[in-house]
Amino acid sequence: MKEINIAGQREDARREVPTGRFEDAQQASQKAREARVRRLYAVEGGPLVGLLIEEASSRGQSLQEMACSVDVTIGYINQLRSGMRRPADISHAFAAACARYLRLPTIVVKVIAGNIRMSDFAFPDETEDDVSDQVLMLVQEDRQTGPMRSSDASKLPEMLRWLQRATEIHIENEFEAIRGHRDTAAR
Repeated sequence: MKEINIAGQREDARREVPTGRFEDAQQASQKAREARVRRLYAVEGGPLVGLLIEEASSRGQSLQEMACSVDVTIGYINQLRSGMRRPADISHAFAAACARYLRLPTIVVKVIAGNIRMSDFAFPDETEDDVSDQVLMLVQEDRQTGPMRSSDASKLPEMLRWLQRATEIHIENEFEAIRGHRDTAAR
């Protein structure tokens, strides 16, 4: 007959429970972040407007107060929200003001707004695909990043991973707009 070690079973159970809870918490946190990104990209006016509204709400500010904080009028914010102005066309000064307000680097604000594209890194006679291929080759040849694969994304700094995800979603939304699946295709 097999001897039962209750104390040992409890120890094993205690070791397993926190790990399971931790993994569950990590998955829930990841799902929450992904839901937030989808929600921000679904905001009329795009993710930059979504981030500004979200930040204003978290600070308990009205849209008027938020507009003053980023040195524009509420009318300008409303034009961005309604699509009369494209976030991709924002000025550097506005991007920098948004960056200060959101506590993000200006380049992140420009990417989120659609102001920075892969073609911005290309010479005039190069295509975006040429640039992507060159960057991929450089990354693969680099001693530090070469061994990394997409499954190694956990090694990247948190901001870089979110910047990468924001860029992916932005590109997906552009393709949807081009195909006519979004209201923005009619604009």
